[in-house]
Amino acid sequence: MDQSLHIINVMNVRYLLHKVLTITFGTFLFSCSNNIQEVNMDEAATFLVSEITANSELISHPQVPAIKEASFINYKACLKDAAVQAALVGEQFKVEINNESKLLTTDGDGCLAWSNAIVFPWMKNETWMKDELHITATQNHLGKRTVQIYVNPWLSGSSAVMDGRYKKPAIESISRESLVSGIDGLGSSDSKLRLTRLDWEVVRKRGRASTTVIDWKLKATPVLERLNIDGQIKRETLESGSAEIKLTLKRQKFDSSLSNFSTELIKSISWQGGEIKLQGEFVIETELLPALGDQSYLSIDFALPGSLPNTKGSLALDGIENEIAPELVDMSDIQVQGDITQSSEVLDILGELNISSLKLVNESDRQDGYLLDQNLNLSITKTYRLEFSPKAVLPGETVMGTLPRALTQGSLNLEVYLYSPKVSEANFDEPDLSQFSLISKTSKQVSIRPDGLVTSSISLPMAVSTTPLLRLKNLLVIKATPSGSIENIRESIVSASVYPLAETNSVTASLQSSSQIYSSLERDSSQSTLGLQKRTALSLDLYEKHLKFLAQAQGDTLQRKSLAQLSQERVSAKLVQLTNGSAANFSLSDLRTLMSTRAKPKQTLAKLCQQFYELPSTSREFNWGSFDDVLEGGEEWKACVENPKAFLNVSPSTHLIELLQKESLNDIAVTRPKFISQARGDIFRGVGYFASFGDRTSEGSGERTGRTIESNMGFQLSIPFISKAGIGDYHSYATYQAKEKAQMQASFERQYTQQKDIELEYNRITLEFLAKIKRCLHVANAQEKKSLLVCEDDDRLSRVQENWYFIGDTRLNKIGVITNANMDSDIEMAQIIRGEAAFKNIWGEFREEDRALVLERLDGDRQGILQTPITEQLKIGQIPVGVGFPGLITPY
Repeated sequence: MDQSLHIINVMNVRYLLHKVLTITFGTFLFSCSNNIQEVNMDEAATFLVSEITANSELISHPQVPAIKEASFINYKACLKDAAVQAALVGEQFKVEINNESKLLTTDGDGCLAWSNAIVFPWMKNETWMKDELHITATQNHLGKRTVQIYVNPWLSGSSAVMDGRYKKPAIESISRESLVSGIDGLGSSDSKLRLTRLDWEVVRKRGRASTTVIDWKLKATPVLERLNIDGQIKRETLESGSAEIKLTLKRQKFDSSLSNFSTELIKSISWQGGEIKLQGEFVIETELLPALGDQSYLSIDFALPGSLPNTKGSLALDGIENEIAPELVDMSDIQVQGDITQSSEVLDILGELNISSLKLVNESDRQDGYLLDQNLNLSITKTYRLEFSPKAVLPGETVMGTLPRALTQGSLNLEVYLYSPKVSEANFDEPDLSQFSLISKTSKQVSIRPDGLVTSSISLPMAVSTTPLLRLKNLLVIKATPSGSIENIRESIVSASVYPLAETNSVTASLQSSSQIYSSLERDSSQSTLGLQKRTALSLDLYEKHLKFLAQAQGDTLQRKSLAQLSQERVSAKLVQLTNGSAANFSLSDLRTLMSTRAKPKQTLAKLCQQFYELPSTSREFNWGSFDDVLEGGEEWKACVENPKAFLNVSPSTHLIELLQKESLNDIAVTRPKFISQARGDIFRGVGYFASFGDRTSEGSGERTGRTIESNMGFQLSIPFISKAGIGDYHSYATYQAKEKAQMQASFERQYTQQKDIELEYNRITLEFLAKIKRCLHVANAQEKKSLLVCEDDDRLSRVQENWYFIGDTRLNKIGVITNANMDSDIEMAQIIRGEAAFKNIWGEFREEDRALVLERLDGDRQGILQTPITEQLKIGQIPVGVGFPGLITPY
C-alpha cells in the first residue's frame, strides 16, 4: 500500500477514535481537561488548544522614550491529542493571525511559540483590539481551531492579552484595522500634552543704548494626559526627550489688545530627569516695556518631534519679573494686535571678534547618535569639547597697539566645519576649501562665561565610511556670529589644523577673511554629511540581480525559488525510504541549519542535490524468490549525495525587508539603532619584504580626489575604505579614491630589505535594531554551471545585531622624517568593514599567528591583499561576502 494512503487511513482512525472516546468519556475528559479547550465538533479537529499565554514588550519612541510606538508580543499555545490527552510533540501546525501565516513545530512540551508586532497610536485612549487566531493541523492530525484573542497594546507583560474562550474585556473591542487607522470606537479624546510646575526667573536686567537686555531662566515639567482602559485620566511625566520651544513676551493694555514686545525666540531642546531647564536673553526696545497697569505674559509654544502632540499657552507675569505657576493659561481667546520686528536701522558695528587660540578635547561617540538607513548605511556622531576665549578688537586699537579686550557676556552663534585634505599640497594656514572634503558640520549657540571663557560640547555627525580620514591632519573651520548683548561686534571666521583622534588639540587659530571662504561655507552649510541614502530597491532584488550578472558573465544560469517550492516538490515515499532520506524535500528546518552553521551537515546539504541532478527511479526486481524495490539511474545525483560539499557551494544571506522603528530624515527612512557593545584589539600579520614601510611610487603629483563614486554595482571599485553596491546614478559614500595609480615597488623582493611586519588595531561597535528580514541561501554548482537562490516564504520579525569594524595601521599616526604629514601614505591599511563574517573572512586567519609561518603560507594572490585596495579582496570565489552590500547581512 502506498505510504501516503497509509497516513490518511491512520488519520481517519485517529479521528474515529477521538469521536468514540469523546461520546463515551465526555464527562471524564471535561473534569480532567486541565484548562484545555473543549472539542468543537463542527470543526472536526483531533487536537485541543490550551489557554493562549503571551507577554507584551513596549517599543519606545526614539526621541521621547515615555511615548511608545509599538507592542512586540510573544505568544505561546500548548496542544494535546483530543483522544488520549497527550502532548503533541514535534507536530507541525499552521498558525494564522492578522493575515500572516507561519508553519510551526511543537516543542518538547507540545507547545507552539511565535511573535507578532502591533504598531498603534499611543496618543489615543486605551482600548482592546480583537484578533482571530487560527491553528490548522498540517501533518498527522485533522481540523482547525479558531481562538478569539483580545489585546491591549498599551499594556506590557502578560496582562496585555486575553484568550477570549476564558475571559473577555468589559468594554467593546475594535478590529486591528480600526486601531491602526484611529477610527471606530477610539473616541475623540486624544492625549493632551501639558507644561506644569513652571518657574520663570529674571536673573538680570541691563540697559544698552535704546534697548533693555533681560537674562532669564525657565523651568518646566512636561506631562502627558490620556485615558486608561477604565476611562480614568492618567498623567505621565516625560522623563526625557527632545522638542522645539518658542518663547515670546506679550503685553496686554487696558483696551484688552495683546501685542508682542519681544521677538520670537526658537530653541531646539532636550532634557533628562523630567525637568526642562532653559536660559537665555531677550533684547527689548525700552520704550516697548509694559507700562504701569499693563499685564505681561510669557507665551510658550512647546512641540514634540514629528506628529507627536504639542501645547501652547501663556504664563502671567508681574511686570516681567519672577513667577511660578502650576500650568500654562490658554490665551487663544485674546487677540494679538501685532508683532514686533527687528529695527530697520543699520546696527552700529563697534568692533571685530577675535579668536586667537582653540582647544578641542575628544570626548566620546554619542551612543544615541547612530542613524541607520534601509541600505544599512550607518551615520555616527562624535562629540568634542570646544573651548576658547573670545575678545573684541575695537576700531583704531590695532593701530595704537592696544590688546584686544576680553568679552565676559553675550552669546555666539557657531557654525563648525571639519574638513580633510584632498591633495598633499593643501594649505592649512590660508585654506582653499576646494582642496578639502567636508567630513562633518554642526551649529550651536554658546554663551560667554563671566570669566571670558566659552566651553561647550559639540556633536559632529558623519558617515562611518569617512571615519578613516580622521587619522589624518584635518582642518577645523569655525564661523562665530555674536548675538544678544554683543551683536554689534562683527562676525569672524577662524581655522586651525587638528588631529581629530587625538585626546586634546591646543592650537593657534588663523583669521580667515577671503570671499572664497565665505562662499564655500555658504555652499557647505546645506550639504549632508550623514552618508545616508534613500532605498531604490529591496536588498533581495539587488542581490538576485547581482548574482545573475555574475552568472551570465561566466555562462552560468541562476534560478530563484521560494522555500515552499522546494518543500512541496513531489517525491515518493518509497524513493525517500530507499535513499535513507537523501531524496527528501528541503524544509524550513534544513534552511535554518545551513543558515546557522559553517559545518553544513552532509545529510542536510545532500537534500539540495535533486535541484541540480535527476533523481533515480524505483522498480521491483525478483531476487532470491521475492520481489525487492531497487533504484535505477540517477548516478550523478548519487555522487552528489555521497559528497555534496564537492558539488555544492552554499552561501547564506539575510536581507532587510523593512525597518520597524523608522522615522523620516530628509525623505530617507532611518532608524536609531541601540548601542550594544564595543571592543578594540590588535591584529599582527607578516607583510613580506617591502622596499620600506608604506613605500609607493606615484605618477604625477600624487593628488587624491574626494568624490562620489557612481556605479551600477560597486564591488569592483577601487575604494580604499569600504565596498558598496548601488543601483542607479547615485551612490551614498563619498570616499577617497587613489588617483595616482600608486605601485608598490620592490615588494616581496628579499634582496632589498629585511622582513617587516604589520601591526593593525581594530575597533568594533555592535548595534541592534528591530526589522523585518528574509533569510536566503545561494547554492552554486560549478560542474553544472547552475546556481539556485532559495528564500524563506515569509518575512521574519527580528531584533537584528550587526557589527562595524575600523581597521588601521597604528604606525600611520607617526610622521616620517621626509614623508608628507598631511596625507595617508598607505590608504589600503585603513578599512571600514561591516559584519563579523566579513571581518573574520578577511582578517581572522592572520590573528595571533606566527608571522614567519604566515609568510611561508602566503601565495601570490594572498600577498596581493597587502598592496591592493581591500575591495578587490572582498570576494569568496565569485560570491561577494556582503561588506557594504545594501541591506544584506552575512550570517557567517
